[in-house]
Amino acid sequence: MADAVRRFGVRVGARRLMLPAGEVSEFVSSAEIFPLPGAPAAVAGLIELHGYPVPVFALGEQAAVAPRIRRHAAVAIGVGSDAVALLVDAAPVELFLADGHPRSPGPDGTSESADSNRVRAHPAGGPDEPWQVIGLPAFFRSMLEGRGS
Repeated sequence: MADAVRRFGVRVGARRLMLPAGEVSEFVSSAEIFPLPGAPAAVAGLIELHGYPVPVFALGEQAAVAPRIRRHAAVAIGVGSDAVALLVDAAPVELFLADGHPRSPGPDGTSESADSNRVRAHPAGGPDEPWQVIGLPAFFRSMLEGRGS
């Protein structure tokens, strides 16, 4: 059996999202969220991270209550003024996927596989499950356009 590829994923409700390979990410266990009046529903607000304002996105049911969320776990992806964050249920978990699965998202934000942007992966000691491979910035752009909730 070939070596597994190391990746990280987060859970948001029933969704399992595989973070972009090679992107700097940081977990913030209780981020203070500053609201942005008039922002799209997918934007929960801003957090301050290392001196930079970082937009925070909410998925699914979280988007409906995002204007009222003031502290929540989040994963920031990227560095400095290029960072974006996503509200998550818990800290990222290390994932393992078998050879033959896509290694990274393609330029349009989907996996390199022609048939799907989902791969089967498992956390250490856990079962294989489908995970959505996300790419930047396409994933967050789709949220702003209402296609990612």
